Amino acid sequence: MKKLYFLDEEEKNRILNIHESATKRQYLSEAPMVKNTNVPNNSPEERQKNITKVYCGLKNGVITAGTYKDNKWDDYVKEWTVLPNEIAIAKKSCPKTNNPQQYRQQIITKTTDTTKQIQGLLGLEKTGVMDSSLLQKINTKLNGGK
Repeated sequence: MKKLYFLDEEEKNRILNIHESATKRQYLSEAPMVKNTNVPNNSPEERQKNITKVYCGLKNGVITAGTYKDNKWDDYVKEWTVLPNEIAIAKKSCPKTNNPQQYRQQIITKTTDTTKQIQGLLGLEKTGVMDSSLLQKINTKLNGGK
């Protein structure tokens, strides 16, 4: 078989670098941040995104997912030299689920709104109350009105 291409060392390195860069980008949000902030793939935005992701997943000061799962937040902060302003930004970005009463109210409100939408689609009065008669009407509608 005739060789139709010539792959010199420079071209080989170029292809390997493209592959390496693409692979890093693909797993960037899952992979730990590169400590050297001068690395192109570790922009300040990506750094903050990673810090926020880790911070918002904390439970009792312990990281609950990703590469640092089961490690202490304080150890992560030291290792990555996370700054107070980066923590403040992360804190503001997290869903407000730390307050159980507030979280419960958010769920109730969302459920009520969704129930009203369903009632509207069925041509019923929009009370927001999910009761057995509404469930029966939903079931009837899903079964083709039988």
